[in-house]
Amino acid sequence: MAENGQDAEGYRGGPQPERTSEEHDKQALLLKLAERTVLQAEALAQEITNRAREQSEA
Repeated sequence: MAENGQDAEGYRGGPQPERTSEEHDKQALLLKLAERTVLQAEALAQEITNRAREQSEA
């Protein structure tokens, strides 16, 4: 069981320090990268599906 407000790993759930502008910018860039990656993966999956369909019809 947790003691003194700590969980099993010893983390205290207190307030976290505010992020700096640079950290915020990095987080925003990583989010954009993740979104683009997902969009590209979806487009690639659709392309593969379409090619497989065309090949099976041929």
